[in-house]
Amino acid sequence: MEKWVVLVCLGWVFKGRLINSTQLINIITSLGIILTYVNR
Repeated sequence: MEKWVVLVCLGWVFKGRLINSTQLINIITSLGIILTYVNR
């Protein structure tokens, strides 16, 4: 399941490469929180 989440997130980020830096940082932070929660 982790790999699936990571792949989806990576694809999403690459799709939105033109997103604002602030939004990108928020996405990365959210991913970190999600991964931490999943790894629990």
